[in-house]
Amino acid sequence: MTLPDSIPFNTSVQESLHGLGPGALIEKEFGHDPDMLRTGLKQWGQGEPAPYVVGAFYFRGIRFRIDDRAYITDPEASYLVDTVAACAMRFQNEHGRPPRIAEFGTGAGTLSLSLKLGHPDFVLSGLDVDPAALEVARDNARMLNLDIDLFESDYFSGWGDRPRPDILFADPPWGSRTDLYGDERDAAYYDRMPARSAYPVEGGRIGLHLGILRHLKKLNWNCLVIMNLGVIPPQVFAELLPFFKDHSLYQPTPDIHILCGFLG
Repeated sequence: MTLPDSIPFNTSVQESLHGLGPGALIEKEFGHDPDMLRTGLKQWGQGEPAPYVVGAFYFRGIRFRIDDRAYITDPEASYLVDTVAACAMRFQNEHGRPPRIAEFGTGAGTLSLSLKLGHPDFVLSGLDVDPAALEVARDNARMLNLDIDLFESDYFSGWGDRPRPDILFADPPWGSRTDLYGDERDAAYYDRMPARSAYPVEGGRIGLHLGILRHLKKLNWNCLVIMNLGVIPPQVFAELLPFFKDHSLYQPTPDIHILCGFLG
């Protein structure tokens, strides 16, 4: 498989409904009941993220369930979905079959389920170390009537005898309390989410990215690896690049990077 020269990033999909401000989201979900609306706005005013207040959020125009068992997917992760979809369609054209795709750290299932909705033939698996988050993902899969394989795994220990994926993608916790998209989603916002899903537990700002690559090297999986790097500076994520024999960096915006390549 060859890497695309460019990715057709869909900004309008990225902004669709997920771009609602917190107050607008609460009004959309609770506007039918003045008491619920008043209570919801109060909870948000006290620091609770709006999706946790209403139990839902929108991603690529799709309504997902969410609660404090799982990370609230960032709207910018839509660019990662665009990247995986473009690479997967390229694989399908070159190999004559749908790709097997695995998501590392699936959380609420938002990214894999979005891919499955757009491309029903893709074979999707989602793994996560957190069983509570996986329950949220299963709820979303049932709500959307989608069949994806969701299972608990510390790195790839739970993979079992499943066929190796053709594509593995990840938006793992990255950065630190200083690597933020803006004032609206400040460090206090991320502090409300499950701790291990907000920032890397160990190994620095790209510690989990490095862990994924080291485990894949040990497994000798010859698959395409796609990783969101967010707004991590190039001088920091440069440590990842020697793992790859062939790679591309895609930039949906000047500040955001997505790494895509094959391990050496």
